[in-house]
Amino acid sequence: MRDPPLRLRAAGLLAQQRDRWYGGSGGSNDMGVKGIFQCRRCGHRFRARAGGGFNFRLFRCEDCDRTVVVGNPIWPDMPGTGDPVPEKCEYCGGRMRDDIPPMCRKCRSRDVELVVTEMLYD
Repeated sequence: MRDPPLRLRAAGLLAQQRDRWYGGSGGSNDMGVKGIFQCRRCGHRFRARAGGGFNFRLFRCEDCDRTVVVGNPIWPDMPGTGDPVPEKCEYCGGRMRDDIPPMCRKCRSRDVELVVTEMLYD
């Protein structure tokens, strides 16, 4: 029996690495989006990014909403994948998380919805 083509073997290895990182077939950061969000509380519209991608995670400060991108350790020798996961915001000292939506710039609520998708990234 012949070995599968190299591209199929590589895709399988990538899926295994993804599953190790996320603990399943994907995770909360499978695909990110850049677009216009609308606050459900005050109606303000603003542009933001949400979610990470296959090669990185997007961390957001709970207090000031600043973001930090951290590379995923998909391949141990890939540049940028050894970045430490941020615990505190360098700007205000707030806790950094990768599982919260963007914050409304006007009323600071996190009760927002995506109303215009400008770009999806993986």
